[in-house]
Amino acid sequence: MVDINKLVEGYFKSKEEEHLGLDGFFDMLQEVSMEVEKLGGIIQEEEKRPRPSAKEFILSLPKFTPSEAWGAPTSVAREEMEKFFRAIRGETLDEKIKYLERLGKEVPKRGREITSPRRIIVTLVLLESLSSCLNDFSASAAGFVFEGFLAGLLGGVQVADPEEGSLPIEDIIALDTKMSLKVLRKGRTTQIKGSYTNLIDALTKDSLMKYVVAYKLTEGDVIEGIHIESFDITQANFLDIMKGSKKNKKLLELLNLSVQESVDFLSTLTSWGEMLPYLQRSDGYGRTPTTVDPYEEQVPEEELAQLNEADTGGTQWYTNVVQLEKIADDVDYKTLGTLNVGPAVLEKTAERYMDSLNDSIVFLFEAVSKLSENINSYFVVKNRGTAINKGNAAIENADTIANQMTAQTAETEAEEDEI
Repeated sequence: MVDINKLVEGYFKSKEEEHLGLDGFFDMLQEVSMEVEKLGGIIQEEEKRPRPSAKEFILSLPKFTPSEAWGAPTSVAREEMEKFFRAIRGETLDEKIKYLERLGKEVPKRGREITSPRRIIVTLVLLESLSSCLNDFSASAAGFVFEGFLAGLLGGVQVADPEEGSLPIEDIIALDTKMSLKVLRKGRTTQIKGSYTNLIDALTKDSLMKYVVAYKLTEGDVIEGIHIESFDITQANFLDIMKGSKKNKKLLELLNLSVQESVDFLSTLTSWGEMLPYLQRSDGYGRTPTTVDPYEEQVPEEELAQLNEADTGGTQWYTNVVQLEKIADDVDYKTLGTLNVGPAVLEKTAERYMDSLNDSIVFLFEAVSKLSENINSYFVVKNRGTAINKGNAAIENADTIANQMTAQTAETEAEEDEI
């Protein structure tokens, strides 16, 4: 019989002040398994017992608290999640979303089932983390945390530091692309909006800004999923976006020209360099122009002051799905996928793949979860009789882990993940 006092106290003796973390926890499990083997070999196969339910299995999976720290590549939280993010295949945002999405879809035909335990578990862990991100925070906070999640998924960085006194338009930089994220209520006419001034300045620095829009799919107060779309605003299609509504056209109004005359005039210019001096003097631009005045006659100082009265970055442009569909090719508008993250949906997904996971893996995660609980109880419960019972339960958990890990490592044929 394993002496739980010597085993766990010996392990923790030099680690009491350290943050255990996921890697440390699995290192501990490995030590436990080795000690079990040394002290008595692999225990006889356990008696058959009922398989945990899908709900119990979901509860036994590793839990992570989503935060903006996931968007910082050097943070401890990001390092802890990195092994999960890296497991999601794909070279583009589109491919990674589809990789996550497929687990929650009904299998269209036999033979195309997802059978890799690694893929099933990693996807369930990330989808549950995403569910926490969307449901456990206020609407504004959820947006920031979602940025961190997406930055981690894409191996990028979340942009949070002020630039020249105001926040930059991009929320994350990933895959060599600047991206602006929006988390909105679902609806074809839901307004996607942003600062007209900041957009012009951003496109002057970089010729493309990718917008990623996550529409929340709700049932009552619970967010059951997100539908993700994307589109690009570039120097070349900027006017196409602005022509989409009367409000946007009004932003383009130039000195001594009507709104339509302004739009028509700007449409005759063939490059961003030609347009920029006029855009910086249009009705919606709220900063002092940095370009040479393009008008033949100098604009009187009082009129120039009126042009710059707007609050910096305060005037907004708008678009929506209906407008984007009309210019889909020009803005590379596309649907990336729908991720179902509601608790009931995740349980249903887990239930569908319980056979692929097999009892060995299900019992393994249940034992890992219970081992953590029982070791914690062994140390913190004041009643030593109860503590000893928890210690003995931890021994049984360790035995189960040793058995199941032996079974898993004996399977030498690695399965290829499907995309």
